[in-house]
Amino acid sequence: MQKIKWSAIQPHAIAILVFLVVTIFFFSPVFFDNKSISQHDIQEYQGASKSLSDYREATGEEGLWASNMFSGMPAYLVSLRWSDGPVVWTKKIMSLFLPHPINNIFAAFLCFYILLLAYGVRPYLAIAGALAFGLSSYVIIGLSAGHNSRIGAIAFMPLVIAGIHLAFSGKRLLGFGLTSIALALHRTILGDQ
Repeated sequence: MQKIKWSAIQPHAIAILVFLVVTIFFFSPVFFDNKSISQHDIQEYQGASKSLSDYREATGEEGLWASNMFSGMPAYLVSLRWSDGPVVWTKKIMSLFLPHPINNIFAAFLCFYILLLAYGVRPYLAIAGALAFGLSSYVIIGLSAGHNSRIGAIAFMPLVIAGIHLAFSGKRLLGFGLTSIALALHRTILGDQ
């Protein structure tokens, strides 16, 4: 059995620490002043999903059709609770149990960092690229507007691309596993409302 060298792990540990510190610093009012992000679209979502929530509470089952949305919409586009416990726990662990929706920013940092590593970018340069991606104006504005599903999809897409790249670069099992996990994590974004 090979010994794991600290020098091989050190840049990745530093990356995770940097991502965590930047996330906590950027969202310090949430962490230290007990404030929350006012997300207008989430308030709209709560109204749009009211009939499904009421049906869920009354019957204990999931409704499959939201009749109050645009003359009807499939419920999975509005509010449907999936039984995906292991995947949800994977996301929680991956985002270090940060509160929602801030965990999507940390996930964006981490996923883009992995993407850059998959393409052979040096770790410390990959940290800078991941910070630029996660703190881009579109991600921050989308988060403040309440576009949690969209920001979650953006956050996990680099992981999908990294997995596909690895699969076609000769690392088929690693690429397949990474792509599978990334696509499974995409399913968790709807349940985060």
